Parts: sequence; structure tokens; C-alpha cells
Amino acid sequence: MEEHATAAEWLAEGNAAVEEKRYNDALAAYEHAIAREPENAEAWRLKAIALDDLKRPSEALAAADHALALRPDDPDILNTRGCMFLSLDRRDEALADFDRALALDPDHFKALWNRAGLSHTLERYEM
Repeated sequence: MEEHATAAEWLAEGNAAVEEKRYNDALAAYEHAIAREPENAEAWRLKAIALDDLKRPSEALAAADHALALRPDDPDILNTRGCMFLSLDRRDEALADFDRALALDPDHFKALWNRAGLSHTLERYEM
């Protein structure tokens, strides 16, 4: 992709790379998007996911934290950060993020799914 591409174009490039499981390429594309729009919370969220796919959980959590700082009430970002906490085996923090995502959007499917799976693992069945 050309260096003068927009952030949206870089995000699309990154998403296409993820579909093909080319996570290093996805990460590079998301970093280009962030270079174009440093306040783009979605780019930071997607960077977190790519880093997690590359088995770099501490960096993934830092990217998710950055995304959340930009959009603190975004259930998608909260769900993503919850997943990053799970990658680091920080289950209570993951559960708190899934619960907060669900407080903002009770029908958020991924947060519901992740919370249910974690609750089963922890044998905590209250909501």
C-alpha cells in the first residue's frame, strides 16, 4: 500500500491481513493507521488484537489501554481489553471489563460470550 494512504485504508489493509492470518502485516498496517490518526481508538484496539495474535500480551494490553483512554465507554474496547487481561491470566480484571462492557451494552455478544466462558472457568455463575 502507498505511504500516503488514509488511516481507513490502512485499517482495511490490516483487517485483510488478519483474515489471512498475516499478523505481522496487520500490525504494520495498524501502526500506519495510528501514524495517520494517533487518536483513532479503533486502530489502537485492532493493534491490541494483532499483538495478542502475535503472542505479545503485555504490548497488547498497553495498546488496549491506550484505546480505552481515547474512548472510555466503548464496549468493544472494554471487551478487547478483557481478552488481553485473559491472555495475561488476569481473570478478575478481565471479568470486570466484560461486566463493564455489558453494563454499557447488555446485548454485546462477544462480551456475553467471553463473560460466560470466564464465569464457567471460575465457577462464578452470578451476574
